[in-house]
Amino acid sequence: MRRVNFLVIIVLAILLITGCKNGDTAAPVVTDPITGETITTVPNEDNNDSEKGTDSDKEPDKETDKETDNDTDKTPDKETEKETDKEAEKEPNKDNEKVDPTIPSGSVLNIDKDVLPYTEEQIYKQLFDINNKIEVDVDITKDELQKIQDDYNKYRDMGSKSPIYREADLLITITTAKDKYTYKIEDIGIRMKGNTSRNDFYNSNDGIYNLIHFKVDFQETFEDKDYYGNAAKDWSNDSVGKKARKDRTFATLEKLEFKWNRNDDCTYIREYYTYEFYRANGVLAPRTNLSSFDIAGIHEGVFMMYEPIDKIFIEKNVAKADQGGDLYKCGWTWNGAGFFTDCSVGIENEDTGEFYNYDLKTNKKTSDHEALSNLIKTMNGKVTKEQIAQLIDIDNFLLFEAASYFTGNPDDVRNNYNNYYIYFLKSSGKMIFIPYDMDRCFGVTNTWNPTGNALTEVSPFSQSMAGSGQQQGNPIYVKTVDEGGFYVAEFAEVLKEVSASKWLTTENFNKYYNIAYNNYKNDTKPAKTFYNCEGHKFTFNNNGIDGNWTFANYISAKLATYKKYAAKVDDYTSTVQPYYIRGAFTDWGLNTDYRMTYNKANNTYTFTLKLNEKAGWKINNGVDGDVGEWYGYADVKSITSGIDMTASEGHGNVILPAGTYLITFYMSDMMMTIEAK
Repeated sequence: MRRVNFLVIIVLAILLITGCKNGDTAAPVVTDPITGETITTVPNEDNNDSEKGTDSDKEPDKETDKETDNDTDKTPDKETEKETDKEAEKEPNKDNEKVDPTIPSGSVLNIDKDVLPYTEEQIYKQLFDINNKIEVDVDITKDELQKIQDDYNKYRDMGSKSPIYREADLLITITTAKDKYTYKIEDIGIRMKGNTSRNDFYNSNDGIYNLIHFKVDFQETFEDKDYYGNAAKDWSNDSVGKKARKDRTFATLEKLEFKWNRNDDCTYIREYYTYEFYRANGVLAPRTNLSSFDIAGIHEGVFMMYEPIDKIFIEKNVAKADQGGDLYKCGWTWNGAGFFTDCSVGIENEDTGEFYNYDLKTNKKTSDHEALSNLIKTMNGKVTKEQIAQLIDIDNFLLFEAASYFTGNPDDVRNNYNNYYIYFLKSSGKMIFIPYDMDRCFGVTNTWNPTGNALTEVSPFSQSMAGSGQQQGNPIYVKTVDEGGFYVAEFAEVLKEVSASKWLTTENFNKYYNIAYNNYKNDTKPAKTFYNCEGHKFTFNNNGIDGNWTFANYISAKLATYKKYAAKVDDYTSTVQPYYIRGAFTDWGLNTDYRMTYNKANNTYTFTLKLNEKAGWKINNGVDGDVGEWYGYADVKSITSGIDMTASEGHGNVILPAGTYLITFYMSDMMMTIEAK
């Protein structure tokens, strides 16, 4: 904190009094004799405000930053966040205030041994500020590179992926508008990262010959003898050192992730921009930034750097009352993570080749997966709108899906049952969505374009998976925002709000592109040719030379499609999934002659059923001939007195004698009434 001696306080007081007597509204300026910094005081205001907002002077757009920085107000527990904000207001803004101002710019600092110029929280903010240039240098030996390659070979042959970290030193340089510091983290763990992106990359003759993604761990102890054999570290005589290692963080983080520009996005910022778009619209999302990446003395180009989604991430972003819940990484494992009853749930084990659609990342020793299991079971059965709202944080979901629609990622939860996290809030048990692996957004199509138009012609209320073209089967989407879902009207309102965001303007995108270009324009080209990069441009360009859509063309087409469908949203709310009467008289199929009529005014379906003889039947929903959920004898809440209604044994069918009946099915409770006509 800035030190101001007693003399300065007296001078400030005199100046303030003088200014008040003279009616002077100008802010007096005094120089701190200790730090040499200028102290500005504002009459009739809290003097702490004099240090607030200094970062915004160099940001691309102050209003944009308000959207980004204030997104914590939109986290699930708003009251807790407001309390946190009030506490923050009691202290000056310390984002740019050095812990030790005597440390000269340009210093190389060992985080385990040296006093650092900034706190870890300050470094965290600097690390993910796109205005700052980030340079990453992995100092690793050839032997350790060979071990990473050998690990890849071994686990690939097992049908798995290596979890083993190898030893290296890491240097991260952060250059801001006013200073530059290099932070050295010794003896970190580094391994290959990814699923389909993993490949061989190193041999002793060629050195590094392919680009790969990396994950680094600041807390790896290298003591597991199953992994490291005789080279395993022995901490038995250094319990203090081991604890320090297990507790070590850099910029408040345990790990960092780095990915090369595999999809050849020549703007280099679409994934960064996507996450910031989510955050600006109140969706919990990890921070990212660009980085100039070197390893083993070889410059590999500009990589994306990611904040991991882990326990630390949850604690940073979720209200205290909601911490401690189950966090899952969700994606393809033999089939998609579509909240189906046959989806696998568990804890990944690379050594035994055990992988799950829903891979638990927290509470590994205590969770019984009850919250997720209950959600999947309920969503795949007869469910009401009110029941859904008890399982899912609807505000979060609608914002998440609205933002997802405009990003146009074919490989996400809706379009391919892939690439997302879910978290269950501790206080309510409700689920929220967290976006992940968003490298195919805003028109990135050169490696995969399943619709042929970058998803720009897809309806926001589509009943299909854009990634495969198949009918949507994810019950959460079918029953909420797809055509006929419970929340189509609410979704339309959120879409309208998000569609007006400045983040969906070319002007805003270009501001961020220009910042990235100015920081990294000389860093994109690798120092050597890599075999798996044939055809990659490795250059900044905002005009579509990479085979992707330009952001301008993409967002113009996407917004035009959105407006077309938004103009007739009533068509999608009134459809509310078709329901049919199904029985022996339809050969137990779905027959359009027996489709029930939807009544929007009271949210019911009706059908007049004429039976020439005693018959059994039930109500079914379904699309394109596929039988969905059914409702039968147990779902009848009232019937005209005197009607002899029975149930078929083992099937739950409603059995009625010959006659004419008005069947009314209520969406509010998914129950029916039967009235004799």
